[in-house]
Amino acid sequence: VISAPPESGLSPGDRVLLSPAAFCGRCPECRRGEQPFCERVRIAGEHRHGTFAELIAMPAACWLPIPAGLGFEDAAALPVAYLTAWRMLFGWGRPIGPGQTVLVMGAGGGVATACVQLAHGAGARVLATSSTPEKLAHAAALGAAVAIDYRTEDVPKRVLAETGGAGVDLVVD
Repeated sequence: VISAPPESGLSPGDRVLLSPAAFCGRCPECRRGEQPFCERVRIAGEHRHGTFAELIAMPAACWLPIPAGLGFEDAAALPVAYLTAWRMLFGWGRPIGPGQTVLVMGAGGGVATACVQLAHGAGARVLATSSTPEKLAHAAALGAAVAIDYRTEDVPKRVLAETGGAGVDLVVD
């Protein structure tokens, strides 16, 4: 942070990450707490000047402090991959949690990796598919209870076997 209004709680020198979407805060969607559906959303790099610059100006609400111990590289993934994953898992009125099962397809990618972590962290049982032993091991290390190689296994058959024929509550693809 180089400068920030006093009400932001930020000070010059603070380590921050940018949540790249500036919401209006006034439209019906914003007032309901559904900012991703804001009628006037402005995204850095799409509707506003981009972020490939030494300096960028965005509303104070778009800047979030980076917790101590979290590097810039890891923090950079939060506003994109993790917000997308969060919305997929928890943003549709039926949040995922204990007693539920989530199937994450292609668990080697950024958003899918975030989904494995967030669903596991929320207490859901996570089944993950991917294409290599390394990606499957990574998904298991992040909390997937079951890792399925979609190249060599019949995914629907394995999912039904792993869930006692019940299937899953949510598929993330």
